[in-house]
Amino acid sequence: MLTDLWPTTGVQFTSDEHAAILAGLVVKNASGVPRAGVLPRHTNALVTARPDMRVNVLPMELVHVKEGARFAALTETIDVAIPNPPSANTQYNIVAYVGTDQKLTGTVSTSDFVVVPGTPSATPSDPALPDAAIPIARVAVPSTATATNSAGVVITPLHPFTAAAGSTVLFRTKADLDAWAGAAQAQKAYVTATNLDYVRVGGSWEVAYGPSGVDAAGWTWITMANGKRRWYRYFVEWSAPQSFGPAGGSFWTQNRQSGINPPTGVAWDAVIVRASCWGKNTAFNGLQQVLLCNLSIATGSTSASLSIFNPTAITVANTSMELRAAIELIEI
Repeated sequence: MLTDLWPTTGVQFTSDEHAAILAGLVVKNASGVPRAGVLPRHTNALVTARPDMRVNVLPMELVHVKEGARFAALTETIDVAIPNPPSANTQYNIVAYVGTDQKLTGTVSTSDFVVVPGTPSATPSDPALPDAAIPIARVAVPSTATATNSAGVVITPLHPFTAAAGSTVLFRTKADLDAWAGAAQAQKAYVTATNLDYVRVGGSWEVAYGPSGVDAAGWTWITMANGKRRWYRYFVEWSAPQSFGPAGGSFWTQNRQSGINPPTGVAWDAVIVRASCWGKNTAFNGLQQVLLCNLSIATGSTSASLSIFNPTAITVANTSMELRAAIELIEI
C-alpha cells in the first residue's frame, strides 16, 4: 500500500492509512515493527494507591501498535477499580491500556484503561493480557488488604517506554533492556537503574559511555565499555623520606600497604593491574630515580601489596628518598 501524501487537501484518509504514516514517527525494532509503550514525561510511577479498592492512573501519552501505530493521551488523572482482596494468598492485577480500531475489528473503536485480574496464589503470576494491550502496573493485593494503600499491597510499574524514531529509549533495568532482543542496529537506550547509555552493536547492548568520578579516598574512576570501572590513583608522596634496603645496595626492596588500599566491596581483576613507581631524592635537588614495581592484589581483595625495586647501584643515603606511584586497577 502506498498512501496519499499526508496531509493533502481533498483526500480522505482511512485510520489504517493514518496508522501506517504515524508508524514512521516511532522507534522500531530490526524487523521494522514500531515499539508500543509510553512516551515518557518522566520516569515516575503512573499508577498510585488510594484509601479504597481503586488506584489512580496518571496522565500519559501512549503509542499503541496494531498494524501500524496509533496514539492515545490521558490528559487527567482517572481511577479504576481493583478486585476485592482474595480470601487467601495474593492476587496479581494488571492495569493495562487497551485500544481497538473499528477498521480492524469491525466493532466500535475503544480506548480505555482496564484491570485484568490474576489468580490468587501463594506464588502468583501475571495474567494474560488482551491482544496488543500495554501493561501499566501490577497491583499485588494480599488477602489482608482493605484498600490499595494497605500494608502489603505492592504497586509495581510495568509500562514499557517508547520514543520517537532515532531517539533513545528508556529502560528501568538492564534486564528490561536485554529483553528487547530484536532492537535495530545502532539503537540507543538508557537504563535508569545504572545511569548508563547503551547502543545496539552486532546483536548485543554495549555501554556507549559511562559516568566517572572520584571517591572519598582519592581514587578516580571511569566506566569502561563493558560497564565495569577502571580505577586510578596517583600518590604524590606516600610518607616522609624512606630508608629501604641496604645503603648503597644494588637491589632495594620495600613492601608497603599503607595508603594504597583500593576501594572496598569490589572484585578486582587480579591479572590486569598496573603500577608505575619512582623516587625523588631530596638530597640531590629532587633527582628522580626510576624504580621497578610489582603490584600484587588478589581477586576480591581490599588491599594491595606494592613491591618497589631499585634496579641500579646508588650510593647516596637512602633516607633521602621519597616514594611515589601511579596505580591502575580494573574491576572484574
